[in-house]
Amino acid sequence: MAKTTFLKTVACITLLLYIVPSAYSQREDVVRVRFNGFGDITAGQNWGGPANGTSDSLFKAYGEDSSPKGTHQGINLQGLDLVNTVFLNENLTVQSEVNLQVPRGGTGGPELDVERMYVDYKIHNKFNVQAGLIFTPIGFINRNLYSRAWLMNSVHMFRFVEEEYGFVPNHFIGTTAYGSFNLNERHSLKYIAGLGNARGKSPSDNIYARNNAGYQVTGLLEWIIQGPKDFRIGVSGFLSEVPTYKGLTGYGSTIMTHDSLKAIINENGFNPYVHYSGKLFEFLSEYHYITYTGSSVKGAPATQSLVCELAINTKVNEKRLAPYIRYDFIQLPENGGPYIGNRDIGGGAFQKFYESDLSVFMTGICYDISSFNRLKLEYARYFNGPFTQNALVLQTAYGF
Repeated sequence: MAKTTFLKTVACITLLLYIVPSAYSQREDVVRVRFNGFGDITAGQNWGGPANGTSDSLFKAYGEDSSPKGTHQGINLQGLDLVNTVFLNENLTVQSEVNLQVPRGGTGGPELDVERMYVDYKIHNKFNVQAGLIFTPIGFINRNLYSRAWLMNSVHMFRFVEEEYGFVPNHFIGTTAYGSFNLNERHSLKYIAGLGNARGKSPSDNIYARNNAGYQVTGLLEWIIQGPKDFRIGVSGFLSEVPTYKGLTGYGSTIMTHDSLKAIINENGFNPYVHYSGKLFEFLSEYHYITYTGSSVKGAPATQSLVCELAINTKVNEKRLAPYIRYDFIQLPENGGPYIGNRDIGGGAFQKFYESDLSVFMTGICYDISSFNRLKLEYARYFNGPFTQNALVLQTAYGF
């Protein structure tokens, strides 16, 4: 039955992505319809003991999946993203994106996930509007590299913005205003301001319609230095009212949801970043600092994350060949704090699952076989978390 339901859903999405845009394309006032997709396949081998014995024991006792997500053991089909863009006229664009995703924690079969579904009104370079389901305008990674292996130098996804963890609000439903101001011939300033629904009671939930209160405010300011390549320095942040429940104090703890246990916490994020892509090298660094406040919050819990990546650009047969290094760091509040790890397990019950800290160094090489295909070989050494200490992964990432 589950397989039949999944196939029916895929069929419906196919109709949405192909037939409806084709019908629009027959209208004289439609400029054009564009269809894109991207995905990747990996083959990997892990060896050694767990990076952290305590973390490994906690994961085995209280983890949500049978194995940590993104370990790349064996041959893995990561899924396929399908993007449809309809240009109704020079000012109005409708875009949707669905992800036929394979769970990365070793549980179950394919899942269907809606990534984006929004309308874009282009009014002026200095002021434009988007409305719908949007990637939350925070940082560089979440807006440009979320689950897009084809555009990434490294193999491993950026764990901090993975929606399965819910460390940050990587999606939200609401409205954003955006634009840019030219400061001079080489410098410009870009802004994005958003207002939308708050996150759900479980941080990994996708909520498309709801009846609970709460809001989320986001803001991003980006200084762009014009040139032959991309160079931008930005800072972003968000404020969110999150409806949740009191009583999930430790891993494995479970509560039945009662009105007396309802609580509102404030999630506050701060996020500076730098991205440079030049002729000789590429550099990316992004930092997140998130705090949780409210009458039900004890202490001063905070979540921190840092990503640093450096790639050196060379060429073989006029095609880009780039060796790179990368380091990821994540530090979570004790026991996940008041929000991280909370999950709705059905039947009116909530449970707190274990989510781990992370410290991992990666080095590898990527080669652009064509403009639509990137081949990568990467070694990862984990220093913290329930992950196996060593991983070697081969990936082919494609887009069209």
